[in-house]
Amino acid sequence: MSARRNDRPAEGPSLNKDTQSSRLSEFAQFEDDDRETMVSVNDVSMVFNMASQRLTNLKEYAIALARRELMFKEFRALQHISLEVKRGDVFGILGTNGSGKSTLLKIIAGVLEPTEGTVEIHGNIAPLIELGAGFDFELTARENIYLNGALLGYPKPFIAEHFNEIVEFAEIRDFLDLPLKNYSSGMVARIAFAIATVIVPDILIVDEVLSVGDTMFQQKCERRIQTLISEYNTTVLIVSHNTEQVERLCNKAIWIEKSHPRLLGPADAVCAAYRALGGHRGSAESETLIYGLLEEPADYPSDYFETIGGDSVYGTAMRLFNRTQEEYTAALSAGNAGEHAGGDTKAVPIPTVILTASGNRAALSLLPWLAGALKAIPLVTSVDLLPDGILSSIRSNQTERVILLDENQEIDPCVAKTIREECPTVASLVTIEATSDDELAQKAFDFVMETTACDNDVTNGALENASNSPAKEYIYSKTALLMVGMIDSHIEAFSPLMYRYRIPVLFCTDADNEAASHYCNLLKAFRNRGITDVVVFGKAPELGTSSALASSVDGQGVSLHNIDDLWPYQQYYAIQELCEKVSSASDASKAPQNPQATQATQKSPVSQASQKSQASQTSQADAHSLIFASTNELADAFLCAPLAINRQAIVVMVDKDNLDSVAGAIKTIRGKGPVLPPFDHLVFLGGNMCFDDPIKDILAKVAWVQRETLIEGFAEEQEH
Repeated sequence: MSARRNDRPAEGPSLNKDTQSSRLSEFAQFEDDDRETMVSVNDVSMVFNMASQRLTNLKEYAIALARRELMFKEFRALQHISLEVKRGDVFGILGTNGSGKSTLLKIIAGVLEPTEGTVEIHGNIAPLIELGAGFDFELTARENIYLNGALLGYPKPFIAEHFNEIVEFAEIRDFLDLPLKNYSSGMVARIAFAIATVIVPDILIVDEVLSVGDTMFQQKCERRIQTLISEYNTTVLIVSHNTEQVERLCNKAIWIEKSHPRLLGPADAVCAAYRALGGHRGSAESETLIYGLLEEPADYPSDYFETIGGDSVYGTAMRLFNRTQEEYTAALSAGNAGEHAGGDTKAVPIPTVILTASGNRAALSLLPWLAGALKAIPLVTSVDLLPDGILSSIRSNQTERVILLDENQEIDPCVAKTIREECPTVASLVTIEATSDDELAQKAFDFVMETTACDNDVTNGALENASNSPAKEYIYSKTALLMVGMIDSHIEAFSPLMYRYRIPVLFCTDADNEAASHYCNLLKAFRNRGITDVVVFGKAPELGTSSALASSVDGQGVSLHNIDDLWPYQQYYAIQELCEKVSSASDASKAPQNPQATQATQKSPVSQASQKSQASQTSQADAHSLIFASTNELADAFLCAPLAINRQAIVVMVDKDNLDSVAGAIKTIRGKGPVLPPFDHLVFLGGNMCFDDPIKDILAKVAWVQRETLIEGFAEEQEH
C-alpha cells in the first residue's frame, strides 16, 4: 500500500526570494487543517556558541572568565522555522548538508531546547536521529537490543516479548552474539529501525538512517512506514537527500537552506524546486526567474531535446564521434540516393583524428579550427592511458592519421604506443609537442601550413603554391583569435565558428604592459601566415592603441578588433560577420580558376555532405539547433564543433549549479543581445552531472516558447 498523497494546499507553496536571509512570512494553507496537529513548530531559532579561542583545561577557562576574555561567536543553525504536521502526515525535510535539518529533528524529539520559539508535541515519539545513538559497541547485538529499548522507554518484559520480531525484521539472527563493533553501519541501522518501530508510535522521526542500508532493506523499511501510516495513522518526519524517496513517501515537505526556510508545500512541488535550486549559488532575481519557470506547463514535444553523454568526458567524446560520423554518412547517402538505393549504407570513415588531453584548456581550444582545417574529428584522452572507448572509436573509424597535441609532455608515451599497436589502419601518428600554450598554438599553426601546402587530399586544390605571393590562399581563415593573458571564458561558445571558418587561435599568455615587442613579433607572425584581422580577447592596452604596431609589420599592418564589451553572442555574430567580410574581400580580389574546388574547401566533411543533401531535404534547410555544454566539462563544447556545424547550431555554456548562469542561458534564448533563430531541436552534452532533468526541462520550455513566438512573428510579417 502506498503512502497517502491526498492532501494538497489551497494555494501554491511560498518561496523566499532572498537567498541569504529569506523567511517564510506565512504557512502554505492546507485543506486538512481539521485533523489533529501532532507537531507544531513556531518561529524556532537555534543558536550555538562557538569559542573564539581554544581553552584546553578548566584553569584556563576560569582565568578567561574572570578577566572577561571569554568570547564566543554565535552560529545560527536555524532561523525562524515554522511548520505544522498533522496526524497521518508524512513530512519530508530537505536541504543541503549543514542547513539545520538534523538540528530541527533533535529539537522536535526533545534532545535540544530551541534558543527562540516554541515546539508543541502531541503523542509519543520514536526517534531514529543518529546512527549508533543508544548503543554500546562493545556489547553484543542481543544486549544492545535490551539497552536501546530501555533508553526508548520500553520495559524489559516488552522487549523480551518482541525480541524475535525485532531480530527477524533486522535479519541478524546469525550474528546476535557478536559485538556491535563488528557490525556494518547498515546492520546497526537495521537493529535501530526494528527497535524503534516494534511498537506503533504516534510520531516516527527518521534522519537519514535509511540511506545507509542496502536497497532491499530500504524497501522493507519503506513498507513498514507505509503500514504504520495506512493502518495506524502514524505521523512520520523524514530527513533525506533523496528527493525521489521524499516524493514517494511524503505528502508535505519543507526545504531548509543555510538555516533559513525556503519553501513549504506539497512534497512533489518542494522536491522539484529543490532539485532545480537546492544548494545552487546565484542571485534572488535568477532564483525567482527559474522558480517561475518550474511551474509553467511543458508544452514542447517529447523528442524536442536529446542528451548526448556518457559516464565520463571520454564517453561523451565517443558518442559525439559516433553521432558525427552517422550524420556525415547519412548526409552523403541522401546526397547520392541513387547510388545507395536498395542497400545498407556503411559508415564513411573520416581519415584524420586530432587528439589531446581532456584537461588542457589551451590544447582543447585548438581542436575546432585544426579539425576544420584538416577535415578531422577531435577526440580527447586521459594523460595516463588511452580510454577504451576512444580507442574503439579510432579503430572503428578506420582512422589513417592521428595528430596528438601534447604540452609539457603531460601525455604518457603509452598513449601513442597504444595507437601504434592497436590501430592497424593508422599509417601516420604525428605528435605536436610544446612547453607553453603560446608555443603549442604556433606549432599547430605551422603544422597546418606545412601539411596543407603539400597534402592534396587535405587542401583539395585550394592552396595556391605560387611562391612569393602575399595574396596566396590558405586553408584557414584570414581572421584569427588572440587570447591575451588568461584564456577567455567564452571561447568554448565560438567552437562552431572556429571549425566552420577554420579560425586559427593563438595565445599570448606571458604578456604584460611592457611587452610591446612581443606583440609586434606576434603580429608579424600573423601577417607572415596570411592573417589580416585579429580578434583580441583579454587585457592588453598596447593592442589597438599603439601606432607603432601597424608600422612594425612592414606598413601592411594587421587589423585588430577588441570585442570584450559585447554580450557573448554578440561576440559570436561579430566574429562571424568579420569572417564573412574578410572572406568576401579576399574572393573579390582574385578570380579562382576552379570555383567549385574553392567552395568545397570552405566546408567541413560534415557540412559538405549536408550541402549535397539539401536538394533532397529542403524542408530542413532552415532548421537550427541549440547545443548546451557544461562549464564543468569544457571539452564537450570543443568536441561538438563538427556536429554543431552540421546542425546549424550555436553552443551555450551553462553551469547548472549557478543560477545566474542558467538565467543567462534563458535570457540568451529569449534574445538578449542578438535575436537568435527559432530552435527546432536542443542537445544537452554530458551526463546527469552536467545537466539534471529540471534544468533540461526549464531550458526546453523557454526555447520552445521562443520558437513558437518567432515563427508566429515571421508568419505575421509575411501576411503584411
